[in-house]
Amino acid sequence: MKFYYRLLPIVAVMFSVLFSQAQSLTRDDLKKFYDTNEYIAKHHPSSQVIDSLLATLPNANTTITIADMAPVFDKTMSMLFISKAVDGLYLSDGLRQGIDLDEARDAVSFTTLYPFRRPNDRDYRKLFDVFSVDSPLLHRAYLEKIPFMLRNSGPSEHTGHLRELISANVAESPLKAEALKVIDDFMPLAPGQPAPEVTLLDENGRQRSLADYKGRLLVVDIWATWCHNCRKKIPEYLAMAAGYDKDRVTFINLSIDKPDSHEKWLEASRKHSIPSANNLIVVPADDNGKSPFENIYCVGGVPRYILIGSDGNLIDAFAPTQLPALKALIDTNL
Repeated sequence: MKFYYRLLPIVAVMFSVLFSQAQSLTRDDLKKFYDTNEYIAKHHPSSQVIDSLLATLPNANTTITIADMAPVFDKTMSMLFISKAVDGLYLSDGLRQGIDLDEARDAVSFTTLYPFRRPNDRDYRKLFDVFSVDSPLLHRAYLEKIPFMLRNSGPSEHTGHLRELISANVAESPLKAEALKVIDDFMPLAPGQPAPEVTLLDENGRQRSLADYKGRLLVVDIWATWCHNCRKKIPEYLAMAAGYDKDRVTFINLSIDKPDSHEKWLEASRKHSIPSANNLIVVPADDNGKSPFENIYCVGGVPRYILIGSDGNLIDAFAPTQLPALKALIDTNL
């Protein structure tokens, strides 16, 4: 027992040292995280090189959190520097845990340095941490990313909680207002939500609805005659559709062409042999802007695919645009 009490001061000192290390970060420490994040993204080095880089970081021998970083941020730092320093922290933590690089790296921001990936649970965990600490600069750096993230990847099952944190913890500002508005626009498209109803038209001008297909898995290919990549994918999409039981899965092609391109739409549909029964077009907007469908489904670009369950609820309103991945998603939900 006496030996135990003699150890207490030593243990206390050890914890004190670890705590002070985590709390005494400097600007140079942040730059190490920033530089490591950038180097790995640009060079995709070997695991040996990555291990050597991780060994030089401030969190090599102690735990560092985003709350430890927050006091070091100042107004002389760019929003890009702040966010990439944070990305470096979460990247290094993930790699140390043995997580694959593509899963550990950031996907909140769009980059050409990695293949496109939607934000995963780790990305949302980082966002939860960001908006749970008291740091206006950190909040600003990530508020700027929210609209772009949702427009590219759509909402997830975590988006509602993210909204709660932003609403409760972030000071009022135009950036906050924009982020919350975009989240509210996209939340009806979250997985599990009823597919929003909107009127569509078939080749003969008859009104149709996505609800017409309830009872079967529904795959929607959103395209336009002016979209080269859309038209390039149509033959592969139709070939994929031919491999499924029509009583279980319905594939439709939905054009967002404007009224002045109606004949081009019909001509392109015939050229690609799109089955007329499932060939639809959006109802045009009154002001020649975006159609009601594009507004409701937040269509910012095409091609885009939507997967709706037989119960009429959304499985993925931003389904993979790579058709092998789309097929895998369909098969998983049959």
